[in-house]
Amino acid sequence: MLALATACTAAGGERRNDERRSDERPRPAASAAAYQVPAEEMRGVRVEPDGDRTTITAADGSRHRLAGRFTFDALSSNGRLLYLVEHRPPAGSENYRVRLFNLRTGKLRPQPIADKANLETDMTGAPKARATTASGEWVFTLYRDPHHSFVHALNVDEAYALCLELPPCSCSDDGAWSLTLSANETKLHAVAGSREDAATFDLRAELGA
Repeated sequence: MLALATACTAAGGERRNDERRSDERPRPAASAAAYQVPAEEMRGVRVEPDGDRTTITAADGSRHRLAGRFTFDALSSNGRLLYLVEHRPPAGSENYRVRLFNLRTGKLRPQPIADKANLETDMTGAPKARATTASGEWVFTLYRDPHHSFVHALNVDEAYALCLELPPCSCSDDGAWSLTLSANETKLHAVAGSREDAATFDLRAELGA
């Protein structure tokens, strides 16, 4: 998903400008600030970057130190696999990749999480909104890139990701950013800054479910 215009998998999201359907479960819209993962999703795990080192504190109180700057991304449904956003240089560039840390072994997997479709691992963007399936298996995060937006679909149990690219848009920091799952979790509706910058994804087709 590096240089998103070319590296993201085209998702075929169809534009929608109608009102939200009754079968959609609302999710909080993100403001211009980066999306903050709710404490309940972190389940007692703390990830605290400090300069070029990061301290991870597991729910059982065990602590681990990693070289590099990391922030919390997601947990597997069994709570054993921690997904981290590794912030890449230069500072302030919004360059990142997703890494997998095993809380049971205290080991960081050497290979970053890759887009299953094109094997890209390095990405650019700022998180704006999130939606998660009821089982916790899939975590969807809407990112703003300087040129357009995309949804990072992460399977936290199988440790792979897919990039769902939104149609070209203004992608300003103004307006509402939101992700909404339908009640049966077969549709994902994304709004990237305005009602005109929106797409609905058929998750059965996109994720191969």
